[in-house]
Amino acid sequence: MIGPEGLVARQVVDLRSIGLSNVGLEQLEFIRLRKTAVLLEGSVLLGQLQELDQKSKSKS
Repeated sequence: MIGPEGLVARQVVDLRSIGLSNVGLEQLEFIRLRKTAVLLEGSVLLGQLQELDQKSKSKS
């Protein structure tokens, strides 16, 4: 999800944590599970879409 409750909110939490020495495990988990994981998943899906596109073009 992109927007105030989605990736943008996760990015805000990430940026606000920079340089803080008291970042708790809860904040780190929020960032890791809801931001980093989504970005990695998106990368994998885009790679799969590109492969499918190339396969369909090679059949034409």
